[in-house]
Amino acid sequence: MIQVREASATEQSEAASVSYQAFATTRNIYKIKPDVVAATNANHDTLTRLVAVDDGNIVGTVKYRINRRRLHIIGLGVLPDKRRQGVARCLIDELFRLAASHDCSVMSLFTIKQTGNVAVFERLGFSAVREEFDTLAVSWTGGPLIDVYMERPIVAKFLCVRSLLFSLTIFKISTFNNERHFNGYFTETVLRSDKRIL
Repeated sequence: MIQVREASATEQSEAASVSYQAFATTRNIYKIKPDVVAATNANHDTLTRLVAVDDGNIVGTVKYRINRRRLHIIGLGVLPDKRRQGVARCLIDELFRLAASHDCSVMSLFTIKQTGNVAVFERLGFSAVREEFDTLAVSWTGGPLIDVYMERPIVAKFLCVRSLLFSLTIFKISTFNNERHFNGYFTETVLRSDKRIL
């Protein structure tokens, strides 16, 4: 069974190795510009890393940061021989839980279109928002790279849960008190209160 948790200090090296192996195929498509590598490494030190563990071994990893109700994902990677086994979905599900617990409204990420990962993230619930020319990496073929910005909303799911809770509350009061005018007043009050929350 796959378990996802925050990487400990002693797991950082193994997680970095897993990430390096996971991105081996993308390194055949593009490389990060030399002047960007140092800045990128320094920036990654400020991120939180999650690991997916299967039978005691790290099989996947991802980094993220939360800023202004947005959880941004960087470097989601799964070992080649562990792909299509639900590892990436487990990591994304845990990120979704974290985003919701921090009152985030959206999860976001960038992916290079030429890697074919847009379709992968679409299956994980993300939608492409915009495309732009990538300025941090270069293609081995010399052609331009397209960066795709993708998002997965958090709010919609919890609005549905909120509506369900209100409906259950109204139903419970309805079964307790058969006075229609009271039920109608309570329903209207709840709906107005919900609009104020929104």
